[in-house]
Amino acid sequence: MIKKINHVGIVVHDLEDAVARYKKLGFAIDRIETMPDFACRMAFLPCGESLIELIQPDEPGHSEGLHHICYEVDDIVQAFETVGARLPVRDPAPRAGAGRTKVFFMEPADLCGVETEFAEMPKT
Repeated sequence: MIKKINHVGIVVHDLEDAVARYKKLGFAIDRIETMPDFACRMAFLPCGESLIELIQPDEPGHSEGLHHICYEVDDIVQAFETVGARLPVRDPAPRAGAGRTKVFFMEPADLCGVETEFAEMPKT
């Protein structure tokens, strides 16, 4: 069911500053998106087969640092049903995510305190 780690999300206070810092490490920018449904701006930086997702929340008060891990799946509905039968799922159904993905989130308390996302990539 899980294909790979799609991305690791990191909360930052200043997206442009964070992008500049990661560029100094040799990362390139794939894209920057504004996601009103998630109340944030995000920059995606390729890292091998995965991405680093830098997240600047619209509202202040979030601590900087590791936010979540996202697992890529082929079929988001099947993953939602399978995972939801085993552990509590936060979202009532899969929903639209960044980059035309379909996503859902788990309850962190049920996965050792780790915010966990599942995502299906858009079909080309």
